[in-house]
Amino acid sequence: MQRTPRWRLGSMSRVSGAGSLIRDVRRSHAPMEAASHSSISRAASGTLVALVFLFHSAVGFILYRGRVVSHWAICDSDLFVFEAPLVLAVVAYGAVLFSSSWLRPRSALRSFGLLVISFVLVFLSTWCYMIFALNTYGS
Repeated sequence: MQRTPRWRLGSMSRVSGAGSLIRDVRRSHAPMEAASHSSISRAASGTLVALVFLFHSAVGFILYRGRVVSHWAICDSDLFVFEAPLVLAVVAYGAVLFSSSWLRPRSALRSFGLLVISFVLVFLSTWCYMIFALNTYGS
């Protein structure tokens, strides 16, 4: 049941007191919180995380194959084959996670948690493509 505010016409002060004013503010703030935590934006963020995982794994696998099997000249550099995809994956995971609705409302603890999650995801995607690449092409 929604309460309507009762105002005195002369002084514009609340008749019902400060307690109901706080409840009214909380009620008016609730739709804003629900809108920032919509399931559509979380689903889109989850899809983007999965796409970054697949893209990082595919690029790493292809670069490793280019190094071991095809002997591409550009893949002779460890920086290009291993570190560059790792750094780009950290940036991509960070961009996806920090722009998602999981960071609303913003807090230092939640930011640190998302940073840890992005490093864990980078480790998992690197581990995943290295397992497949090493088992397929050897070391």
